[in-house]
Amino acid sequence: MAELEVVKAPHYAAAIIATLGLVETQVAAKSLIHRPPTPVGSRCCRQGARPKVLQQALRIAFQEVDLSLYSQAALTTAELRADEPGLRQLADALYTPLHVIPHHRLQQLNPEAFIANGSSA
Repeated sequence: MAELEVVKAPHYAAAIIATLGLVETQVAAKSLIHRPPTPVGSRCCRQGARPKVLQQALRIAFQEVDLSLYSQAALTTAELRADEPGLRQLADALYTPLHVIPHHRLQQLNPEAFIANGSSA
């Protein structure tokens, strides 16, 4: 976000920014950032996946589309992984609800409507 470069100038004491996107550390240090929660992160994972690994994979997915992980409104997963401790711990760490999508609903979805990334967890 090139327009935020001006906030780095010494004559700017602070800024209030509303964005879903990533904010450079130097700008964020002197800003109040409001991130309206709208995107939903979805995680498929291996059984026993650690929360830190899951969070890294989710962060990569959000960065690929220039969004902050903190703008996430919810985390979703399939019924198969509903009781996976790593997913529950990830949701708690991100202060976001974990919604379980029933198998029959997943079968109704169009896979082409999703953003895929190269991360794995």
